[in-house]
Amino acid sequence: MALFRMARALFVWTQDQLVGAILPVAYRRGSKSRVSTVASGLRAALPALLVVMSTMPPAHADEPVLHFALPDLPPWVQVRPDGGADGFGAVWANMLLRRAGVSALVLPMPYRRLMTPSADRDFMLIPDGADTEKAQIRYLAKLIAIPYIAVAHRGFPLHSLADLARIGPIAYERGVEEFDTRWMAEIGPGLQVAPNLDTAVQMLNLGRVNAVLASELPFDEAVGRLKAGAAIGDRIPMFDFEVWLAARVESADTPAAHALVSATKQLAATDAFAEIMRGELERPPAKL
Repeated sequence: MALFRMARALFVWTQDQLVGAILPVAYRRGSKSRVSTVASGLRAALPALLVVMSTMPPAHADEPVLHFALPDLPPWVQVRPDGGADGFGAVWANMLLRRAGVSALVLPMPYRRLMTPSADRDFMLIPDGADTEKAQIRYLAKLIAIPYIAVAHRGFPLHSLADLARIGPIAYERGVEEFDTRWMAEIGPGLQVAPNLDTAVQMLNLGRVNAVLASELPFDEAVGRLKAGAAIGDRIPMFDFEVWLAARVESADTPAAHALVSATKQLAATDAFAEIMRGELERPPAKL
């Protein structure tokens, strides 16, 4: 109703302006009856014009809203109370969208749901190694490769995977097993899942586990913040944890996809993703 009233006021104002412009000219030409005819015609047409206006869709109403999905894996991505995304994964996504000039809604969701073809996502940031055929997605461009490491408690020699398999209880952060299991078979029993990286570091610091598996940059930040450096011993590389821009198959060859790929390559060449990750890790944890 408010829109209808605004449209009516607009047309009444326009009608008055037209009549005001026509009236002096018509009088000068001695055609008062012609003015009356024009004004009557405008008034007669006004209801029909208002009906047309009231049924017109708003601009861009038919344009689909793009969804940019992120896996809910702290500290990479955390879900805010309003359902939005926090963490450096969210900063990466928003930076990519700005650089590409693409408008999209950034949504966090559980990784398993994100990997289902029915999930509401056009683009996403995910680790490498996904079953692309099953998920009906396509990898487009790599953002960053982060070393994934094994770190032993001080006093436990760690120089190989064989050492790791013998070392005893090992903690890793929740969620990693959902997308990468290549290390689990090699290590064998003794793996314990921690709800998050901070808990895994605290378990190592207190001697409850003898090693931790983690991404190197977040692990080192957590060790410093939790003052757990005295417990840290040897470390060995496991593999590179790669983060990729991906898209559902139907969205992979669109103008938005091409713009996002170009933005990803430009930013990756400047080490921007690593710098953002370091900066976000140094910030105090968000109060969710």
